Amino acid sequence: MTKHKVNMTKTELAKKYFYEGYGCAQSVLLAFDSKTRLDPVSAINIAAPFNGGIGVANSLCGAVSGGLMVIGIIVGENHKNIAQKNTVIRIKSDEFLQKFKNVEETCSCEEILKKAEIRKENNHKACGNAVKNAVQILDQILN
Repeated sequence: MTKHKVNMTKTELAKKYFYEGYGCAQSVLLAFDSKTRLDPVSAINIAAPFNGGIGVANSLCGAVSGGLMVIGIIVGENHKNIAQKNTVIRIKSDEFLQKFKNVEETCSCEEILKKAEIRKENNHKACGNAVKNAVQILDQILN
């Protein structure tokens, strides 16, 4: 796991985690560990099945899944009333999904990888960009 993360932005941290070998969902969730207060091992384990478009099924992008986890944890902690909590989480989740789609044109792992293939870009770069974009969007909507 990355050491010396004190002066790094969340975006830099997420990209560093991703290029160290963590999956998309793990990298996004780990970048927000100071706000989610999850210990790194738990974050890695919780997010692991969501890498590769949920269990390597190429469905929902792992960066999106990780982002939704972050929203649920951070927004959820700010509201005690369950109905209010669920409403605000849905609103923030929808905002996140729409902004991600505006940047990536999709929330589908498979579609992101197809676009990379058309651009003659390797999958690792496309996924790294999705991680970066997810973290930047989270920073916008959670601050």
